[in-house]
Amino acid sequence: LKVFSGREAALNFIIFLILYPEGKILASYDIYREVHATKGFRRRGKQNVDRRAKALFDQGWLETEGTRETKPHFLSPLYKLSEKARAALELRRDLNLFLETAPKDQLKKVADDFRMYR
Repeated sequence: LKVFSGREAALNFIIFLILYPEGKILASYDIYREVHATKGFRRRGKQNVDRRAKALFDQGWLETEGTRETKPHFLSPLYKLSEKARAALELRRDLNLFLETAPKDQLKKVADDFRMYR
């Protein structure tokens, strides 16, 4: 999947994992604090995480659900994962297992479903 490849792949994946629990809605600063607390991502700047969250929102991977006022009295959008992002995470995790263990009729059905989107 394109969202999990390239320069931004690691940061995208961490943001997806942070927002993955059902009903978790965070502002970009809250996402930054959790990214910063993750080993290997401590040197990521707040602006970098904020730009990545906005880019993921523009691409349809994140959705907004309301706003929250920040300390300097600006409104910050509250982000959550879209269904597209949840499906991408599940595909990334379990695709190999599915291909190895699924019966032939399920594999044929999935192949037909994907062929429809070419």
